[in-house]
Order: sequence, then C-alpha cells, then structure tokens
Amino acid sequence: MVEKSPGRPALKRLTNGFSQRGLRLRSLTILLLAANLPALSGCAWLDMHEARLALRPTAGRPAGLAPDEQLFRPGDERWLAAVPAFAANAVRNAASNDTSNATSNATSHAARGAPPQQLALWWLPQPDPAAPALLYLHGTFRNLYQNLPKINALREAGFAVLAVDYRGWGDSTSIVPSEATITADAAQAWAELQRRQPLAARRVIYGHSMGGAVAVRLASTLKASRRADSTVDATSGAPAGARVGARVGVPVGVPVGAPVGAPVGDYAALVLESTFTRLPDVAAAAGFWGRSAAAATTLSFDSLSRIARVDAPILMLHGRADTTVPIALGRRLRDAAPPGVRWIEIEGGHHSRLHSQVPALYREALRSVVRFEAPRAADRDTDRTSNGREDGVKDSTEDGVENGVRDGTKRIPMAPGRTLSR
Repeated sequence: MVEKSPGRPALKRLTNGFSQRGLRLRSLTILLLAANLPALSGCAWLDMHEARLALRPTAGRPAGLAPDEQLFRPGDERWLAAVPAFAANAVRNAASNDTSNATSNATSHAARGAPPQQLALWWLPQPDPAAPALLYLHGTFRNLYQNLPKINALREAGFAVLAVDYRGWGDSTSIVPSEATITADAAQAWAELQRRQPLAARRVIYGHSMGGAVAVRLASTLKASRRADSTVDATSGAPAGARVGARVGVPVGVPVGAPVGAPVGDYAALVLESTFTRLPDVAAAAGFWGRSAAAATTLSFDSLSRIARVDAPILMLHGRADTTVPIALGRRLRDAAPPGVRWIEIEGGHHSRLHSQVPALYREALRSVVRFEAPRAADRDTDRTSNGREDGVKDSTEDGVENGVRDGTKRIPMAPGRTLSR
C-alpha cells in the first residue's frame, strides 16, 4: 500500500508507509547517523533527524482536499489549544518517564521563555449527547485530514470522537516531534475528552499503529471504569470501596471510603488497531539494516512493557496482509496483555484499511466494547450496565463474534474469502 505525501514527490519512495523497502532505507540512514554520533556536538541533533525519518510528520492541510462543508457535520468543532514548548535537552528524559500525569510532566520540561505552541483538537459529536466518546490517536505520517475515512467509520459506529493532531502534524505547530511531545499531546487530548464525556464508562481510548503505542502508554496510567462493589479486596476479602484499615490493602483504582455502588475509574475500554510491540521491532522486521538501526535508535514506543498494566477490556484488530506492521508483532503484544483480550484477525486485511475492507465487522467489533443505549437515570450514578456487569467487552457470541481467547485456531466465516480468527 503506497502512502503519498502531498507536496513531496521527491520523497515518494521514502514515504511508502512503514513498507519493508522504505524501512530498510530509513533504517540505513538512522544507522549511518548513529555511527557518526561521536562526531556530533550532542544528541539533540541526532534525535531530531531520527524522529523526522521514523515518524514522518505531515504538517498542514493536504492540497486538493474537499471544502470543510463536505468534510464535517453541523456541530463539529476544531480549535487550537496552547501547549508549552519542550526544551530540546529534556526530550529523552521525558520520553522515558512513565509518570501518570503526562501534562504536568510536559510542563516541567517546558522550554523557558519559549512561546507556547499550538495543538489541533477536533470534537466530532453525535446527535445524542449521551453517546460514548472515543479518543482517536493516529499513527505516523497521515494527519487527521488524511485519517478522516477511518474517523468517519468510528462515527458511523456511533461514537463521538475527540481527535488530536500531535505537534508536527496537520494544523498543530510544525515541529520535529518526539515520543515525549506526542505523549504530552495525547494527555492534553485525554483531559479534553474527560471534559466532554463526564461518564468514565462511556469513554474509549483508540490507537492505530503508532497511535496504539500512545494509547497503551496512556491507558497504563489509568484505571478501568467499574462500580466500587464490582471487585473484592484480595487482601481483606471486603467489598471494594468499603473502608479498610491502614494495614489492609485496597483494590487498585478504588479510593478508600468510596461508597458501595459509586462509579470509580477513568475509561471503559482500549481499542488497538494494527499496533506493534515496540518501534524497534518494526524496524527489525525489515531485515539486517532494520535490525542494525533498531539497536541504535532512541525511539521506543514500548507497548510490550506497559500493556500488562492495562486493566480495562482490550479489543485488538489486525490484518493478515499487513506489510507495515507484521501481524506477528500484534500477536506478540496480545500475548503480553492481561487475559481476556478480544483479538480479531482479518484475512486479507491491510494496515490502514480495515474499516473499508470489512465495514460491518469493524463497526460491530467497535460497538461491542461499550454500551450504546442511553443510561437510565438510576444508572447514571452507578455506571452500571443493564445486566449488572461493568461496561466492556461482551461476554456472549450473540453477534457471531467471539471474545478474544488467545489460544485456539477456530475460524468464523464472515463473508466469501474472509475469516475471523481468535
């Protein structure tokens, strides 16, 4: 699948997604940069050029795009939020910091005296104000304008969407991004989603490709939505949310003294599409030069070490024909996640086109992660579903799609020539 970069015809061969040939070329360049590191005056220059090659941010509005009235619906909002500029020498430290307050972390690494930068945010609501809301985190290269087909597929599934163009992409300030700036931008967008959708049980975090790594990092610092009496304290045996003494453990995510039945947590589910384990693993899949560059790169986007800390239901989708992120990396990430992942493999599915290749399956899979009917008045205070379970992945197969038990090779026919594997 060829991804074209508007306005850069000379770079077509280097912007072929994460294609294996493109990866080999970029990996060789990164390796050559790393080999000359001792001759460089510092690490910031290397980080900047490495990030430009690996992340390929696409700034601005693509040429030839349809007018806004054809792209957006009445009520859609787009705006620029001010964010602090990162200090160049703080990028490495901030990227490796797993603090749960990424916004505060970004502020602590702000460049002194630098003017604020701009972060492009989109709020694309549903007619029903009670609709579940999804945080959309895109991957490398394509900005939000170029991701509109996928965003629209999520809207068609019934979600209100809060989307962010990290700095370097789209209408945001044009910079060479880093893992640290991307993480901070996602945290800013998450804060806005919380403001737009106050019910944790109706918030979903979604990431595609590199955005999946950003989503895992964010989700690993949050707690799943549940009622305070939906779990039991493993130490004391008391209902979660009941007051316990200082010497007795409290269930993770449940505040001491929370009344029984009170809603606790931050979000309902995590959705990962065409996502990898670590960015160096994607490079290594390109062969010798990729493996060499993977050993030298400072970019990580390490979901493998973080996904075990995600305690919400997880839906993962991956195409078997994905030449950008090999499906083996998706399976490896799935196996590192907590039990109960719903795993969907699409026969013939590509990296960025699952929403258009299997639209019905895509829509139904997304709708399965959260309850869509409007909450009743009695439920608004408890975040409960109609069957008393916490919001999340369905526990039945009434829609013909089974939950993601990791082992086994059962295939469920979907359409001629296509299968769903678990």
